[in-house]
Amino acid sequence: MQHLFHPVRLLLSRFHRPWVVAVCGLVIAGLLAGLAQDVFGRILGQMDANEQEIAGLAGVARIRAVLQPLQEHRGLDNAIFLGDPALEARRAASEKRVDATFTALLARQMPAPEHAAEATQTQAEWHKLKEAIGDLDRFEQHSALIDRLLELARRIIDDSGLTLDADAGTYHLVGVLDVMLGFTLERAAQLRGLYAALLAGGGTNPRLRGELVVCATALDDERKLVSHHVATLLRYRPDLAAELGDLPARLEQSTRALRRLVREHAVAPGSELSTETFFEQASTAIGGGYALFDRTLALAERSLRTRQEQQQRELGWNVAGMLALALVIIYLFVGVVVSVRASRRATDEPCLSGCLPSPLPVVT
Repeated sequence: MQHLFHPVRLLLSRFHRPWVVAVCGLVIAGLLAGLAQDVFGRILGQMDANEQEIAGLAGVARIRAVLQPLQEHRGLDNAIFLGDPALEARRAASEKRVDATFTALLARQMPAPEHAAEATQTQAEWHKLKEAIGDLDRFEQHSALIDRLLELARRIIDDSGLTLDADAGTYHLVGVLDVMLGFTLERAAQLRGLYAALLAGGGTNPRLRGELVVCATALDDERKLVSHHVATLLRYRPDLAAELGDLPARLEQSTRALRRLVREHAVAPGSELSTETFFEQASTAIGGGYALFDRTLALAERSLRTRQEQQQRELGWNVAGMLALALVIIYLFVGVVVSVRASRRATDEPCLSGCLPSPLPVVT
């Protein structure tokens, strides 16, 4: 046992030398610095990743603001092209909203420079599309631009780390947002645009009727994906049941309202339903779906903000703990140095007094 602690005794016996104390102090400081780097590096990395995810959600929200009026403009523009000029005023209003939302999209910093470049290019494509009056494939051109924006939203989601979030609840929340924005709401907007075009053209276009059937079927299938994500999410986050549990039912109600409009108002000579009336009613149903999307987006952001607050509290506690640990180690280290040196002096003083020469006898 004595041999085991011999290096410690040897080190303590050298503590009267300043360079030994300095080396030991540097070693302790290095160990504390390594521990702090590991702990704080992990927490700061998590906080940075969380900030990127919040910025990603903000970018998706601004793209969503562009998509809704752009989808409306697509349907109105196609209906006007196929013979219903009564929608001109509404198309002009939606065009102004698209311009304003594109300006807002580019006014704030995007999560990455390549995202900003892509957003700038889509805005340029939008201006070209506005000027291409009379093109036969304007509906497809609108759809291509919308697909490009949806792809940008997915890239932002991927690049910001939302799709790789370690929390299962956040992962499925993002899945709900992706399916709703990229599939359900876009499919509903396509259904509105196609049926408005069918109404404007007198209901005699068999190609449009076939596309309507395909679009309505896909809308039902994509709505089921939302239900799957919500059901899985609630298994991991039952605390969200009160806020998110009714999402599938309300989304189904919204999509059924749209499909009921298409199914019940058969196009026939003398039909009382005008294109503008249908478009207004369909836009109300789609607006309900976008309201559900906005509510889910706000819930995802709130979840990330809550995690951010927890990380900040964890960082504060770790800073306090690290300072306390450093003070305790410094206190113990200084105490050891002082004790060893005092012991050394106490050992050396008897030796020095015993080694002094005896006084010479006095001769009288």
